[in-house]
Amino acid sequence: MYHSFTEWHWLKDKLSPRKINITQDDLSVAVLINTTTKRAISDCDDTTDVEEFLIESSRRILPSIPNDTWTTNVTAHPDGCVVFLNIPASEDVGHVIGIVVGSTVGTFLLCLALAFLFFATRKRKLDMNILPKYVRYYYDDYYSSPTAWTEAGSGTTKFYSKKLAKGTEDWERMSFLLRSYCHGSGIKIEEAHAIFNPTLVDAFAGQMAIIQQRLEANPELFNSRAYRLNEGADFKEWVLNKYQERVEECPWNTADLPPVIPAAHGTDLALAWKICETGFANLSQLDSGFFGKGIYFTTYALYAFPYFEKKDTPALIISWILPGNAYPVTETSKDPKGFCGKPIESGYNSHYVIVLPEGEPPKSPIDGEAFDEIVIPQEAQIAPVLILHVAKENFGDLRTKLRGFENRTVPTRGQVKKEVRASVDGMQ
Repeated sequence: MYHSFTEWHWLKDKLSPRKINITQDDLSVAVLINTTTKRAISDCDDTTDVEEFLIESSRRILPSIPNDTWTTNVTAHPDGCVVFLNIPASEDVGHVIGIVVGSTVGTFLLCLALAFLFFATRKRKLDMNILPKYVRYYYDDYYSSPTAWTEAGSGTTKFYSKKLAKGTEDWERMSFLLRSYCHGSGIKIEEAHAIFNPTLVDAFAGQMAIIQQRLEANPELFNSRAYRLNEGADFKEWVLNKYQERVEECPWNTADLPPVIPAAHGTDLALAWKICETGFANLSQLDSGFFGKGIYFTTYALYAFPYFEKKDTPALIISWILPGNAYPVTETSKDPKGFCGKPIESGYNSHYVIVLPEGEPPKSPIDGEAFDEIVIPQEAQIAPVLILHVAKENFGDLRTKLRGFENRTVPTRGQVKKEVRASVDGMQ
């Protein structure tokens, strides 16, 4: 049995500046007092302090052992003197040492278990520094005031929500975002929740970093303007300028980072919660879209009205999106050269479309009221931030504001397939 006497290292401080080495076996503790020159046996007489300290320490560690049973002896060594402390052969020694060692090991294992539980259950703070401060406001709030947030979701994906109380700073911030950056004036909100899905936000921050790296590595290729060589280039340039205006409306966007803009998606409240839990990916698979395959947003919340008007519990999801290098779409959904059901144009990160209330692009640049649609191909380019339960009380006013929306076709899966086939037939 190896006896672990934790106090022997005190000797190195107590006997300084003498150099010592300490070894142990089952029946003794040996202290070698080193010297710079060979010493005779008579030079080992000055070891009383070492002997007394060994016995004193032993009594303190094992007080149940009778004092007179501890003994020492000194012997010469080529490098100095060796002081032996003889350990009494007593069952109490093994018993007490077993308690000391056992409790020490037990405490160590308990600490390991507690440390594992701490790191396994603690909320890992994501590296969101690449995101503008305004964009990560609610996400930072989750970490600074976690008790104000509630864990949501019924599946394996954990996400969190915070109900925004009317009249508070959080409510005013939400209202300003909807009104000023999502052009949602006139839309009344019955209830609002801030949303934080760590998985989606982590992917979003990662995607932003990737887009930035590509932009820095090859800005000319990344900012492709190949459409300028084709017919209708001036019209597309006008659409792209409109997109740039939307980017510049958001004061947090700077030239050295990919733009982040807030955008709305109209749906049902129950589906909104599900989307914020699992993401938009499944939605993209169900609807290929009139202006390209992807997930559809608009920076004009009013334009989303037909998508939530007839829902039992109408809702808007406000998300941060990364449009990146946006391709300006001017083709209608029925144009054989259009993008109905087709992937995003090669070399671009999204499609940007200026649309009229009826949901189709104008035939040329216009000065009057228009809206937009943005097609995002990857879920990593989206981070939901708000779920807004829309009040129905002023739907009549919204219909008046959105004159002409009655003529819009809200695409369904079957209809998109039909339009895709018609486009293919038209090109043959």
